[in-house]
Amino acid sequence: MYGMGRALETEDPAAARRYYEHAAAGGYDDAYYALGRLLHDSDPAHTRHYYERGGTARLTCRRMTNLGLLARGHDRAEALRWLGQAASLDDARALYLMGDMYSKDDRSEARRYYERAAEAGHSTPCGCSPS
Repeated sequence: MYGMGRALETEDPAAARRYYEHAAAGGYDDAYYALGRLLHDSDPAHTRHYYERGGTARLTCRRMTNLGLLARGHDRAEALRWLGQAASLDDARALYLMGDMYSKDDRSEARRYYERAAEAGHSTPCGCSPS
């Protein structure tokens, strides 16, 4: 089911969603992440639910970073919490985004995060879409 969702994601997102939902209902954890990524721009409420579904202890850096991106426009504290968790694991993208979050109000903190991001392998400006 999950594989069919991946295959249909660009051609038929509605069908991909159905396959991912079926796979998630069967306990396939990656399907929850795929659902969150699929709905990231169109349905933030469901996106958050799917990104969090596996339980905080099981969230990957990518999921934490995407939850931070999701919160970034409306809840700075929540965005910093999620991005900070991923950054604490030396995730290059999260480190860069933490620098971006601090760039307007704390330049020295921003610089510290940007430097850590570069050390972790981040080399280009980050787009703000889920990956």
